[in-house]
Amino acid sequence: MQEYQRLSGGQFLPDSVSKLAEEATANKLPFKDYVARKYDFSGKQAALQAKADADMRAKIAAEATAPYEEKLKAKDAEWQVKLEEQAKQISERGGNNPDVRHAAISNFPEIKKAVAEGTRKDPLSMTKEERQVEMRKQIQADVAINEEAKQA
Repeated sequence: MQEYQRLSGGQFLPDSVSKLAEEATANKLPFKDYVARKYDFSGKQAALQAKADADMRAKIAAEATAPYEEKLKAKDAEWQVKLEEQAKQISERGGNNPDVRHAAISNFPEIKKAVAEGTRKDPLSMTKEERQVEMRKQIQADVAINEEAKQA
């Protein structure tokens, strides 16, 4: 009974001892051998041993890989910080907050020069609609220049 309980995790024998003794006598086997054969003690012992071996291997593998996993976690955390820092810089570069946005060079001297040469109308003397039309033309010209640069 103790062996069955040890192998089955504390459960009791499903049959009574007297019934098992009668069956052992009928099969002309010693009681202990009959019970071991009927409830497959050897198979259960092998399963317990295999489970213990698997647990030991898992423990050894976890101990062996733990330092490398710690290094990987540290590298991942480092990269995460770098990515967040880079995302912050990108958002500040293109954001609307004048305190953190990088200054841009004004195009007014070029516009003033173009007005003086007569290649462009004076934006201060144009109506709102004329400025919008001129702005669209300039955007289209810039896009065309960028397209040519990409293709080259």
